[in-house]
Amino acid sequence: MGTLTNHPLKIRANNTDILTLTASGNVGIGTTSPYSLLSLKGSSGAQMTIAQADTNYAELTVDASGNFKIDPSGSTVTIPDQNLKVCAGDACQTDSTSGNGNLIVENDIEIGGDYNRTCATGYIWVPGSAKFGTMPGFCVMKYEAKNDGSNNAVSTATGGPYVSIDQPTSRTKCEAVGLGYHLISEPEWMTIAENIAQTPINDMDDDAGLQLATGHSDNAPGAAQATTASADPVVSGCNLSATMENAANAYSASSCEIQGDGSYGGDDTDKGFYGTSQAWATTGYSSGAANKAQLRTHALSNGNVIWDFAGNVWEWTDAYVNGTAEKPASATDAWQEFSAITNYVTLNYARPQNPSWTSANGIGQYYGGASAGQRGFLRGGNWFAGALVGVFTLLLYYAPSYTYTSLGFRCAR
Repeated sequence: MGTLTNHPLKIRANNTDILTLTASGNVGIGTTSPYSLLSLKGSSGAQMTIAQADTNYAELTVDASGNFKIDPSGSTVTIPDQNLKVCAGDACQTDSTSGNGNLIVENDIEIGGDYNRTCATGYIWVPGSAKFGTMPGFCVMKYEAKNDGSNNAVSTATGGPYVSIDQPTSRTKCEAVGLGYHLISEPEWMTIAENIAQTPINDMDDDAGLQLATGHSDNAPGAAQATTASADPVVSGCNLSATMENAANAYSASSCEIQGDGSYGGDDTDKGFYGTSQAWATTGYSSGAANKAQLRTHALSNGNVIWDFAGNVWEWTDAYVNGTAEKPASATDAWQEFSAITNYVTLNYARPQNPSWTSANGIGQYYGGASAGQRGFLRGGNWFAGALVGVFTLLLYYAPSYTYTSLGFRCAR
């Protein structure tokens, strides 16, 4: 081809320069003045296409405003085994991340939809709450903690809940799961409870007022229940913004299964009614009683499903009070409606968002207890507590060292 001496090599078509190779070794396509080793210029469409086949490709485009776009024919852009830094100016901040696969952003992150994190098997992502200080969210056991046979806490559909365990041991079992795991906190519990109450599909009836499922709470059967992985309802085809009774949420296999198939058969198609001997009906809701209120599943606003957040067994949270002075006022040895409490003292966060809700709405009740001394937090209710059961139910009667066959726990991260 010869040697270039201060003169560019050009390839032309129809008297137009198509490709330019400068004496300094820069190549320009669409420009006669390449400003780097390879310069591509075009005012319409993608400036570059990388293809594996005619239908498998990625386009790289710079628009008229100087914005850069990567547009693959597939659905994923991957940066394998590396870190991605987004910096303000030419110099990035010094980061202290370890390993690869990190995103380092110097300023703000703006998210248009939900923030979701990949959780370990058996855990689901819960959208965070600014009100409870749990932003951007956290992972929580989808199921009540189970014993894997070696006294390790796991989240699986099968097997009965890990019970007869006190609060300190529950805390230890969760921390043993791995770095960052812990017994679910009160702010995390309230984040889930409020999310459930605010997600319309959990309202079981079109009638006026909230009607939440209370889970297995009618003492029939008279024991905590397990489930199966196949009984976990698919809700991807449901309308989370409509009530459960709404026609949009009618049972449709592999699409919208929140109601179950409507006929209890003691099998996987019962979905959230698994093990309760109850089934979906358009009428007859009564919290804690033998009817559709026995549904054991709730859907979160991001479409994740959590099991037995109300009913089945009580669950320790990682909190306690030191005597009656820290409990809501008028703490007595009796169950109370949340709507009857006027002074929550140190526990104002535990107030359901609607002060008029009662156990008839499926939110549960509160038991403070008049006894002095340290008392651990128990949440949700158990299989024989009836209308006392609900996602907000709170029991402050037992010391953290107490154990019983209907006391379990749930871990978070």
